[in-house]
Amino acid sequence: MGSMTGRLRGRQHEVNDGNSSGRLLASVSRWHGARLWWGLPILLALLWLAGLTSVVSYPGLPSPPEITIWLMPATRYARDIAAALTVGSIVVGGLLMSPGSIRVLGWARRWAAAWLALVLLGLVLTRSEVEALSPIDALAPGSLLPLLVGEIVGRVFLSQVVALIAIIAITWAIERRQAPLGSRSGPLSAWSAGRILAGLCAVLAVGAAAAPAFVGHAGLHDSHSAATVSLLIHIAAVSIWVGGLAVVVALGRVDPQSARGVLRGFSVLALWCVILIAETGLLNASLRLSLPSEFIGTLYGSLIIGKAVLLGWLVALGYRQRRRVIDPLAGVGADGSDPMMRTLARYASWEFGIMGLAIALSVALARIGPAPAEIATGTYSPVALAVLAIGLPLLLAWLPGVRSVDRPSAAGFAQSNPRPRRRAGMIRRILPWLSSHSELPAVILLVVVADVAGLQAINAILGDQLGTIVGVIAIVGAGWLWATCTPSKQGWSGVVVVMAGWPVVMWVNSLGQVASLDPGVRMTVASVIAVEIALGAKLLRGRTHDSRRDVLERETGAFGQDATRESKAVIR
Repeated sequence: MGSMTGRLRGRQHEVNDGNSSGRLLASVSRWHGARLWWGLPILLALLWLAGLTSVVSYPGLPSPPEITIWLMPATRYARDIAAALTVGSIVVGGLLMSPGSIRVLGWARRWAAAWLALVLLGLVLTRSEVEALSPIDALAPGSLLPLLVGEIVGRVFLSQVVALIAIIAITWAIERRQAPLGSRSGPLSAWSAGRILAGLCAVLAVGAAAAPAFVGHAGLHDSHSAATVSLLIHIAAVSIWVGGLAVVVALGRVDPQSARGVLRGFSVLALWCVILIAETGLLNASLRLSLPSEFIGTLYGSLIIGKAVLLGWLVALGYRQRRRVIDPLAGVGADGSDPMMRTLARYASWEFGIMGLAIALSVALARIGPAPAEIATGTYSPVALAVLAIGLPLLLAWLPGVRSVDRPSAAGFAQSNPRPRRRAGMIRRILPWLSSHSELPAVILLVVVADVAGLQAINAILGDQLGTIVGVIAIVGAGWLWATCTPSKQGWSGVVVVMAGWPVVMWVNSLGQVASLDPGVRMTVASVIAVEIALGAKLLRGRTHDSRRDVLERETGAFGQDATRESKAVIR
């Protein structure tokens, strides 16, 4: 086994570097990967707003303890993060890197141990919730064994435990074993043996990460096999993408050269993961929700729209990251730093925060479950309105290749627009004017949202389903017009108008909803607060950017004047 481990990395000091690798990964997580955990408080707040953290009591029936209700989603969130980091460490360290890395496989072993502990805790909490027992009473082994063997939920937990124990044992053997293995057959067979063991660990890790799909809303019924298979692929792709990115960023801090070597291959793998995530997510959404009104009228559908928009933001960030990071001209600086890795870490820090929020929405969706189609009557939930009117338009205006208006003149707009000839002449003339009067697009957005969602004007003419489709297009279009005009120097007034008018629009929207269908006053207030915070951050960021740009223009102008004077003096 010694020759196999030596050829897995080619550096003997990594074999004895287990303790330092754990500290290094902890340091990296503290600065960058720690944003993956930002979704945990958002998850708990979302479940509290939806009323899913309160214990429901029925006469004559026991109820699970409140601590179980709170710990179940938190444990699942932490389990998903640990699973993604384990899968990413194995895929990057054992399959993508050439030669493989003992250090990264050591990270996989530690995260697999944390994952195993969270799986065991989840098993105890699942029994506590199902049988209405305290977590201490749920530890009784007499009833745990029948659950593990006789129920599909228990068999899923058991398969995860077995797979994780095997992963820990294999990675420990690769890291610690010193006996020469494969010396008779030569280096090639020893390298192949190590690659096979890493591939086996990857299969076990991906399978264990995707196993919870069998106990979801789709996996409990044989007729939903398509939803189960698509969810399996969805979870596997998410684990590889999220965990792989975290490991590449961590590797960039401890071994920039190895990270540079694996970055291009992981970028291709991440692209395929994104394609699978989008396809399987669309399939799962269509299998659970069949009407357009279900997506905008229920909390479950609104969260699905939110996940789709978050995926769009991740794709846009990934595109810009690929354009700016994977550059053959970037190299290691004189001080030992790597500009490519610094840029990667900067973009990845934003991606980790969005990924954490997306994982939180996934856990919340599993706890909420699809709502009956009968309750979707064309009304708009406050979450859906925030996503469609604010989140999605800001993404469309920020997409690579779609630049905002920086100058109110038509010539300035033509220079800032990468494809001005493809736009109609009227639009080229109107948008620069609107950018200098951004209050008007803001008022248009508020009026459209109030008319479509609050007064239900389009639904009254076209019906619930067709009216929903047309209304969503109108809201997104008005939002895009507003978001395209706000990045200009005069755009701050448009942001302020939306901040002032959004609470009023939400109040108008709540008037048109039936009280029993409304997601609740807490959800409405929380969505308003979230929009205000997001717009406030955009306003502050825009003002800071304008101030820096003005300073740069003044400095550049002063430098140009000095250069002109010097040139004239030389001529004289």
